Amino acid sequence: MGELLNEIGDFRGQAISGAVSQTKNGYPQLVLELHATDVYDGESVEFYPDAVDGTITAYLCLFGGKGDATLAVQQVIEVFGWDGASFGGLNELVKDLTSRPEGMPIGFTIKENTYEGNTNIQVSWIRPFDAAPGKTIRECTSDELKDLDKQYARGLQAVRGKAKVAAPKPKTAPKAPPRVPAAPAVPDAAPPTPVAKPVPVATGKSSKGKAWVKITTANRAEATDNGGGGAGFDDTQLTELWQNTIMKVAGDARPNDITREQWYQIQEECVAQVTVPF
Repeated sequence: MGELLNEIGDFRGQAISGAVSQTKNGYPQLVLELHATDVYDGESVEFYPDAVDGTITAYLCLFGGKGDATLAVQQVIEVFGWDGASFGGLNELVKDLTSRPEGMPIGFTIKENTYEGNTNIQVSWIRPFDAAPGKTIRECTSDELKDLDKQYARGLQAVRGKAKVAAPKPKTAPKAPPRVPAAPAVPDAAPPTPVAKPVPVATGKSSKGKAWVKITTANRAEATDNGGGGAGFDDTQLTELWQNTIMKVAGDARPNDITREQWYQIQEECVAQVTVPF
């Protein structure tokens, strides 16, 4: 089914084989052989069918060193309908769907990844066949938001210290402006010009805030567990790396405007600089 796919972009095609395996560090991953046929054009915002014929292998790590699910887990659930009950169930599900003659319809993104001066391409995202690239935004659940508050409590405290708090509004009604007595009437004279009431003028300054995320010692330990050089970075260096990567990938976009794929790329690039790839 075509030659090895060696270009970046958004594609559609089929997953023609797949299975659950382990990374060299022992983490569970889903390995998929993907065949691309359609390529996405960002200017026309549509896929061109049968514009490419190539294959590539995707390595999707499902859980990290602390046992936490990665972004790939949600992708696998959306694409394959996995119930998350067991890896054995996922393995059988993927083998069944990909072994069909027509394969398993799927969409995926290929991006460049640079580590220690070496650049290669890899599958960074999978999606349902009919999903438009970069159009899906996943909102955190209330429990996930609470977990984020706990995890980044120190960083949020620093942000609160820098944020400017608006002055509270007065509880009592403002006093009316002083009344100006009318000028005495003059015969055959034009009526007096009414005195304009003073108009309150809004004052204050506004600023465009940035998202500051504090990478903690626990994050550095996780990087070390993954077999990388995380132990060589202190909290300040890791925080600077995270912020610079956000600017590189998303520019000045606000956190709520950053897409799920951009967050994933930010995560991948940060981890690539402090860990050894699988």
